[in-house]
Amino acid sequence: MLKKKIIISCVAALLVCVAVAVGVTVYFVTRPKTYTVSFEANGGAAIEAQTVEAGETLTLPTPTREGYVFEGWYENEAGTGERVSETYAPSGDATLYAKWRELRKYTVVFKNGDQVLDTVRVPEGSAATAPS
Repeated sequence: MLKKKIIISCVAALLVCVAVAVGVTVYFVTRPKTYTVSFEANGGAAIEAQTVEAGETLTLPTPTREGYVFEGWYENEAGTGERVSETYAPSGDATLYAKWRELRKYTVVFKNGDQVLDTVRVPEGSAATAPS
């Protein structure tokens, strides 16, 4: 691989010398380095990988999963350590892992005096509907 790079570099240098000798302006165009960030939703809705240029940040998506609360993206599969911030600047290709917490469920008892009218289980963030 090193031989190929040296040969390509020598050929490029020779072409530049020839071009300069005949009065041609030479422009070098480089492509910025890009990184691919993949997302492992761990049971949540699938999320497409995103590509970002080196030094740039991307805003992380928020996945959904029925019956769970999203607790953030992590660089390790176990979802431990430091949570990745909502804007992420990768230093190379990366996979981020979703961490979830199951919704808590509460028992709501509707009474009229001492008489129980209804008992319902309600997930957190939801409202219980009183019996009619």
